[in-house]
Amino acid sequence: MRRGELVSAYWKVAAQGSRGVNVRAVAAAASVSPASVLYYFPSMDALATAALDGVMEEYYERRKVFTELPLSAAARLSLLIQGGIPEVMSDELKWVYASGASVLENPLLQPLQRSLVERQVMLFRTLIEIGQALGEFDPVFPSDEIARCVVALEDSFGFYPLIGLSPPRTMLLGHIRDYVELTLRCTLPRPEDLEPLPLRSPAGE
Repeated sequence: MRRGELVSAYWKVAAQGSRGVNVRAVAAAASVSPASVLYYFPSMDALATAALDGVMEEYYERRKVFTELPLSAAARLSLLIQGGIPEVMSDELKWVYASGASVLENPLLQPLQRSLVERQVMLFRTLIEIGQALGEFDPVFPSDEIARCVVALEDSFGFYPLIGLSPPRTMLLGHIRDYVELTLRCTLPRPEDLEPLPLRSPAGE
């Protein structure tokens, strides 16, 4: 039995609803004893944290790909924005957003959430600073402030499905693009005019 198999079992149980997620249910899904689960994870909080960490890491790595493409800073920024709101949000990614409200109950989640935010801010800040150095952008605010506002917009829009809101994705992305173009005093290329790598919702294939 490996930790990865228990994490997979966790997601299998979580797909049936949060109330049914417990040690016994995970053990049954993994065909092991509850003691085996607790051997690898001393608590359900620890298992939940490991499961969410994997999804967060995959989401971040998928976004990072856009920043490394051989394109202009403006083109890479455009694709990075496009990938911030997946066309279809997987159940696992929904749990990532929902976990933001659980940091007081599970302190282990706080460093994970903080790390995800800070690393995404870094992606935006780096592209902004590269574009500024190349003369593509003329920021009206410090790069870090703009990057944090973009991530905040993405996070708030990503929370919408959890509370039953479903505005068009194109509208939400348009608002973020408008903010970026306004604060960077630039015009970003349209994603459809580029050849982006598709950013699917983690574990949603």
